[in-house]
Amino acid sequence: MVKDFKNLDIVSITDFDAEDILHLCNKARQFFILEHGFENQFHKKNGISYRNALNHVMQGKKLASLFYEDSTRTSFRCDTAMKELGGYTKGFSGTEGTSVMKSESIRDTIVMMLANHFNMIVIRNGLDGAAQYASDVSPLSVINGGDGTNEHPTQALLDLFTLYMKNGFSLNNLEIGLGGDLAHGRTIRSLSLALSNFENITIRWAAEDFLGMPQDLVSKLRERNVKVIREEKVEYVIEKSFAYYMTRPQFERMKKLTINKIISMLGNYMTELGKTVKNFSEQMPKIQTFLNKLEDLAGKDPRQQATKLLERYVIDSEKINDSDTLLLHPLPVNSKVAEIDHLVFFSPNFIAYEQAENGIFMTKAILYEIQKNQGHIEFNPKLPEALKKGNNRIIRDLKPLDKQNLDVKIIKEGSCIDHLKVDAAKDLVDILNLKGEFYIACNSKNHQKSYFKSELTELTERQLKQIALISPEPTINIIVNGEVIEKYVYTLCENDNCITRAVNEDVKPLFYYDEGKECRYCRKPYRRKNPKITEKEKQGHFNDLPTKVEKIE
Repeated sequence: MVKDFKNLDIVSITDFDAEDILHLCNKARQFFILEHGFENQFHKKNGISYRNALNHVMQGKKLASLFYEDSTRTSFRCDTAMKELGGYTKGFSGTEGTSVMKSESIRDTIVMMLANHFNMIVIRNGLDGAAQYASDVSPLSVINGGDGTNEHPTQALLDLFTLYMKNGFSLNNLEIGLGGDLAHGRTIRSLSLALSNFENITIRWAAEDFLGMPQDLVSKLRERNVKVIREEKVEYVIEKSFAYYMTRPQFERMKKLTINKIISMLGNYMTELGKTVKNFSEQMPKIQTFLNKLEDLAGKDPRQQATKLLERYVIDSEKINDSDTLLLHPLPVNSKVAEIDHLVFFSPNFIAYEQAENGIFMTKAILYEIQKNQGHIEFNPKLPEALKKGNNRIIRDLKPLDKQNLDVKIIKEGSCIDHLKVDAAKDLVDILNLKGEFYIACNSKNHQKSYFKSELTELTERQLKQIALISPEPTINIIVNGEVIEKYVYTLCENDNCITRAVNEDVKPLFYYDEGKECRYCRKPYRRKNPKITEKEKQGHFNDLPTKVEKIE
C-alpha cells in the first residue's frame, strides 16, 4: 500500500518501496503531460502547454532552501517547481554571508527556519546524515538535496522517472550500467538502492578500485537480490545495458591514496583475479602494470589520481557506436576531465538533458504530494526530548571488587577510561582540560593498550566523542567511594564523514538494529567487534535498539 505522503520526509531512498516510487512516477508523468501533452515529450497537445495549470496548490507556502554546498541543478529545480505550483522559495546556496560562517549549528539553522514560518525544508550538506538530523529537529517535511557521500534521493527519483518513461512505464527487468566515480558519488548509492525494490535488476560497472562501487553497497544490493557484475571494460558494460549512468569525478570528496589504501586495492585486485585465473604466472605482466600504476598515483593530488584513472572510462563516440544504450548523467559533466566527450552530446543515445527536465516534473510531484492537504504547522520552540540522549553505550556488567583491576582502586572518586589504543591516553589531557590536575596516563604492562585515570566523575558528550575519535570503543568506568558504579563502552559511527562524529554539531549517536547495528543518520553498518564485550552484554545492547528509523516526534 502506498504510504501517506502528507508532511513526509524525503531523507533516504531506502524509506520507499516499489509502490511508493511508482506512485511518484505516475504523479510526475501527469506533470509531464501538462507540459508536453500525451504523445511525446516534443509534441504539445493542441500546441498548448499547461505548465501553470496547478499554480494555486502552493499558494501561501514557503520552501526553505538550505544548500551548504554549492548547487545549481537541485536548488534551481526546487525553486522552479515551487514557483510553478504557486509557492515561494528563500534560502542560500553556499554559506558565504550566512550565520553558518559564525559557526551556527545545523540544529539552530533548522529551528530558525521553523521560527520564520516556512512550510518545508530542502537541505544539502557535506556531512553524511545531515538530512536525517534536520528531519529529527524539524516537525516540517525535510527533503534531502544531498548529504555528503551518502544519498541524494530526489536525484534518484528523477533518474527512476526517466527510466520509467523510457521503459514502457515500468522499472522491472532493467540492466543498468554505472560508470565514472562510483566511490564518492551519492547519486549512485541512491539510484542503485532504489532499483533494488524492483524485479530482475542487473547492475554492471567498470572502474578502478579507487573509483569503484563501495563494498558495503554491493553487499546490500546482493542481499536484495540485485545482480551486481563488475566488467573489465566499459564497452562490455554499455553493450549489455539498457541504460548507462555516467558520473563526474567527485574531487571535493576525495582523499589521497595512502600506502594502506594501495595495499587494500592490491588485495581486492588479486582476489578478483583469483576468481577467474588459475595460473598467476601468466598474469604477472598485468599485476606489474597494476603495481606501476599505483606507485605512480601514490600521494598525488586526488584530482590527478582521478583524472588518470578515468582516462580509459571516458565515454566517446566510439564506445557508443552501433549501440541503443541510453546515456544518462546527473550533470554537471566536468568540462576539464570530460568524462563524456562533447560529440556524444549530439548522439540520440544522450538523454541527460531530458533527464534534467524530468527533474522538474518529479520535484513537482514530491512537493505536491507532501503539501496537497497540509496546512500550516504552528511553531514549537521546544526541541524533541528524544534528541537529548544517544543509545550508543554498551552497558558492561560490574564485576565484584576483588576481580577488578587493582589500578582502578587508586582513585576513590573519578573515572578510568580503559582499553585505549597504545599511547592514546596521553592525548586525553588536552581533551579533558586536566592541565594542573591529578591524572594518570600510561600504557598497560604488556603494552597492548593504554588507560587514563582522573578525578573527573562526569564526562560530557563532547569529551566522550573526542575520546572515541582518538581511540574507538573506549571503556568508561565511573568510580564513587572506590567502587565502580557505572561501566560502559562508548560506540561511535565508523563512517568518518557521519554527522555524529562532528563534535561541534552535538548530534547524539543513535543506532537501530536491522540484521545488524546501523547508524540512524548515515545508515552505514557498525562492524567493529570488541572481544572484551560478552555475548550477553552485546545482545542486551542490540535488544534495546529500535528495529528501524522512525520519525522522532
